[in-house]
Amino acid sequence: MAQIQLFTTVRPPIETVFDAARHIDLHQRSLAHTGERVVAGRTNALIGIGGSEFERPTLFMAKRVEGPVKSFRDVHRFEESAGRILMTDE
Repeated sequence: MAQIQLFTTVRPPIETVFDAARHIDLHQRSLAHTGERVVAGRTNALIGIGGSEFERPTLFMAKRVEGPVKSFRDVHRFEESAGRILMTDE
């Protein structure tokens, strides 16, 4: 199976970065150019903890359960170092 990893470093507080990464509306706006959209479940607000790994503010995992990528698993890790937040998306 193919695996993609993205690393992003930002300055806001870790809690702010964590919640922004969980925000469905922000995610859809940032990927509007790809045509990606929510097809089932919540279509706005924050991705919750239902059925996924969730350790605020250092880890959450979003699982796709329907549609063409129903086996897709998206893990987000957050680590604070030297006043910056490293977000790893895998």
